[in-house]
Amino acid sequence: MPPLGSSFAQSNLSLLIMTAKRQIKQLGTAGLKRFRLTDQQCLLLETLREVGPVCLSDLATELRLDHPTASRLVHTLEERALLKVRLDPKHRRRVLIHLDEDNQTFLDELHHIVQTYRSRLEAGLTEEEKSTLRACLGKLVTNLDTMEQDLLAGRIGSVGQPLA
Repeated sequence: MPPLGSSFAQSNLSLLIMTAKRQIKQLGTAGLKRFRLTDQQCLLLETLREVGPVCLSDLATELRLDHPTASRLVHTLEERALLKVRLDPKHRRRVLIHLDEDNQTFLDELHHIVQTYRSRLEAGLTEEEKSTLRACLGKLVTNLDTMEQDLLAGRIGSVGQPLA
């Protein structure tokens, strides 16, 4: 629902992004309820499906998570036998995280639901519009990363204003 008295085209970007995030999370959570998965767990499983076996550090980077959070997610999914952690045969000090092929039916069903969800979310967007949206959102994320670094370094105040 557009904000009162305005169209989406005239809406504040922050409001639109927060609204989209909230709705994506609500619908995603409802759709994942029968799988007993969180949205982060689902994203981790889908990422492994797309990129294949990967070390924890690379997985955390790909998902834009800190290492402790990624580690907890992996541990929880490993306990549910949805993924396995194995030694990397090329690098004995490193482990690789794999989807557990013993649960392939579950993972295939989850993937089908995710693909349907993504398809409906992106309905009506051309490939060019999707590419433009990715580029714009990427710029916003880069700006937020810079703001976070500035905040942590004390270069800006809590509301994003430069310190005098």
